[in-house]
Amino acid sequence: MKRLLSLVMAAAFAASLGTVALAGTMNSDSTTSSASMRMACPKGKTYVKGYKKKDGTKVKGYCKS
Repeated sequence: MKRLLSLVMAAAFAASLGTVALAGTMNSDSTTSSASMRMACPKGKTYVKGYKKKDGTKVKGYCKS
């Protein structure tokens, strides 16, 4: 009985480690890819990052000459 219980506990522990490791890699990948994503503008134009105006309206990023 003790052996069966220890086997079940070991399996549950191993499964929980796999779940935590998987969740950690998913969060870091999504953060990295969205943080490193950059808008491409045609030659001669520069990208202006989005911002929030004083009145609270949001302006999306755009290309300016």
